[in-house]
Amino acid sequence: MTNNKDPNKTIIDNFIKQELEIKPNPFLAAKVMAKIVAQENEFNREPAISLKERKTYKLAFNLAMSVGAAAVLALGVFLGNSYTSKESLNTQTNNSLAINDTQLENLHLYNLE
Repeated sequence: MTNNKDPNKTIIDNFIKQELEIKPNPFLAAKVMAKIVAQENEFNREPAISLKERKTYKLAFNLAMSVGAAAVLALGVFLGNSYTSKESLNTQTNNSLAINDTQLENLHLYNLE
């Protein structure tokens, strides 16, 4: 048997009564529908840029990327050639510098086996 004088049950019943007494706002549905229609209109509107202009911008972007890639390639070849002179290629001299950096950085401490 359930006890009708249970305080938790009366609190829950009072809360449910209060919630049922709240009247919904009659303009809520109109506001929601207006937002939905506004979003649909914004989605379906014509773009600000015409198709011809969009193609022109796309072509200009692709052209700029190609010119940039070619410039980077030419710069790389130029810098690569600037480090090898014609005299060093003819005499076959090696201008590189060999340094034993294990003594400089104390790397021998890691090889204590």
